[in-house]
Amino acid sequence: MSLPGLPISVLPSDIARLLKAHDIQGFHRVQRDYVRFWPTDCLFVVFGTAGERDKAIKVLQTSQMLGINLKPAEVVEAEESRGSDQPRLRGLGGKNEGLERGVVSGNGPAAGLPNSEIGKSVVLSGLPGKLYGGSLKKELLEEFDLREDVKAVVKIAE
Repeated sequence: MSLPGLPISVLPSDIARLLKAHDIQGFHRVQRDYVRFWPTDCLFVVFGTAGERDKAIKVLQTSQMLGINLKPAEVVEAEESRGSDQPRLRGLGGKNEGLERGVVSGNGPAAGLPNSEIGKSVVLSGLPGKLYGGSLKKELLEEFDLREDVKAVVKIAE
C-alpha cells in the first residue's frame, strides 16, 4: 500500500503508530520512497496478505494525519512501482551483488538498499569525485561500526 502526499518529516515509525492507533494488523514494515537518495512524499506499507492491505486502505481512506487527508492506494510490488535506471536484479542475493558492484541508484523504497531495516544507512554528498570508498572508510569512518556482511561504503556514479 502506498501513502502519497505526506510531508518528508513524517517518519515510518509515525505511520506504524497511526496503523496501530487504528487497530490495523498484519503490516510487516513501513518504508519511505526515495529518488536518488532524496525522500519523496510517499511511504510504502508492506502487508502479509492482500486482505489485510484492503482492510487498511478502507480504514485509512477516512483518516487524517497532520491535518492531511490520507489517500492510501493499492500497490502490488512497491519496488517495481517506478522504473529504475539500474539493471534488474533478483532477490536479496542479487541486490547484495549489485551493491558490491556499485549498482545503487537510490531509487525506490528504502532507497533500494538491501537489509535497510537493519541498522541505519547514511548518504554523504558533496565529497570530492576522486575520493575512493576505501580511503573514506579508513580516514573518516574508522570510528564507526560498519557492517561487514555487505559493502559498507559505496560510491554512486553520476
